[in-house]
Amino acid sequence: METNETSPTLRKPQKIWQQIGTPRALWISIAVVVSVRLGFFLAFGRYSPLRGDENYYWRNTQQILDLTFIEPVPGQNLKETLSEIVANGWFVPGMSVILAPARLVTDQVWGARLWVGIVSLGVLLLVVRRLWTMYNPSVAVITFLIVGLLPYTVWFSMTFWGGHIGGSIMVLNILWTIRMTREIRAGHDPPIKSLLLLGISIAACVYIRPTTMGQLAPIAGLFFFAYAEHGSFVDALKRSVPRWAIVFATFLVLFLPWNIALMVKFDGPFLVVTSRPLAQIIQFGDPAELEEVGSSFGDLFIHLQLLAEERDEGFYSVTMSERERILSDVTFDDRISTIKTSSRNFFDRENEFLTAAMRKAAENESFPMSKAESNTLRARITGINSWMWLGLTIVSLYAVLRRWKIWDGDGFLGIALQASMIMALFQPLNGGPHGRHISFLVMLFAVSSALAINTRLNPAYERPPAIQWPRAERAAANTFLVLILVYLAFYFVY
Repeated sequence: METNETSPTLRKPQKIWQQIGTPRALWISIAVVVSVRLGFFLAFGRYSPLRGDENYYWRNTQQILDLTFIEPVPGQNLKETLSEIVANGWFVPGMSVILAPARLVTDQVWGARLWVGIVSLGVLLLVVRRLWTMYNPSVAVITFLIVGLLPYTVWFSMTFWGGHIGGSIMVLNILWTIRMTREIRAGHDPPIKSLLLLGISIAACVYIRPTTMGQLAPIAGLFFFAYAEHGSFVDALKRSVPRWAIVFATFLVLFLPWNIALMVKFDGPFLVVTSRPLAQIIQFGDPAELEEVGSSFGDLFIHLQLLAEERDEGFYSVTMSERERILSDVTFDDRISTIKTSSRNFFDRENEFLTAAMRKAAENESFPMSKAESNTLRARITGINSWMWLGLTIVSLYAVLRRWKIWDGDGFLGIALQASMIMALFQPLNGGPHGRHISFLVMLFAVSSALAINTRLNPAYERPPAIQWPRAERAAANTFLVLILVYLAFYFVY
């Protein structure tokens, strides 16, 4: 009798979770996400003008087309075209390449936003497909719903900044690496072709969003952990380093041309972009001195160019000397205070760009809603966004802190997500962060949250047995500690 009385309460959540992990639930989720995103596009996205860096990506798309499909600009040689693509060195050209097909068809911004939205959704579905086949279908559906319905990512899936697409590709690369580690644990070394393709994918990802370069470290760690499960520390290094070296060398070969182009144009070895030292100058510089030259990136860039001409030095040399002059007077307390401010800007401004986009859209002459209707809808959307972001942050950070308790079948995804998120959370040290910079984190947060939710709340979920790898576990803890210290040293010293 007791079993009959309690079984309905036990079966109900089990039935719900069984439904979540079905193809029917996935198709319903896809229909809901597409409807929500299309609705936002029709209500706001198609009326929203270009903002800030988007102007560069859109303008640079034409330069890339001139270099490839379209007739070159009269009187402009290849070197001049490449120089215009590099521009001020603040942005990598990956998103401009993605925008090129839309630019070939139309010069309307709304058409490009629609195209980017389709690409973003396609990459997201690739992540969902990989999670579905490699892990639990429920994890795939929950991840898709979080990323697909969070208003922040709904909007950023239509923008030109590349954080949303870059973050999705980064997770795909991690999952791809985990698939190879399963082959390693089964006694088969990954084929060189797979390693080369992974290096190509990482390069493409960094070309879209430079902050995803940190994925190289956890990917290297995953190869090591896989070999360390059944071998000594030294043996794991001997076998994992050559595999990771192939991946890294492929990435380097593909990304080096961009760094060389920066070096040629700006007379020095800038790493990926020229904006990092500028951000540090603005972040730590004397407000009165910055007010004289202008505190924006553009004003400071022009000021440094003029200084370079005046001193007859290269732009890199002048920029780094000015940065060193400013940082030499910065105390530890100054750094801590700046990091606190940057952290607040990074995590507490999730509505800033979303709100600005909706306000700008409402200023369009063709905007169909009244001001009152627009304000009401905007308030509801930002309210939903704030609560969803707060919940997502709490659950995902819980998953990071409890990584050894959130099992995903082989433990490797938890390791990779923890390492990637630790590195991503160092963004506040990168200079001038704000709400736009969290866009590539959402995918990491979503997968971590989905794993945590499925592990803790799904009554039908059976936790796999713990992996017998005490040596590797100790090595993992020590390796992550070293990576954190190296990363901190990089940001504080470089």
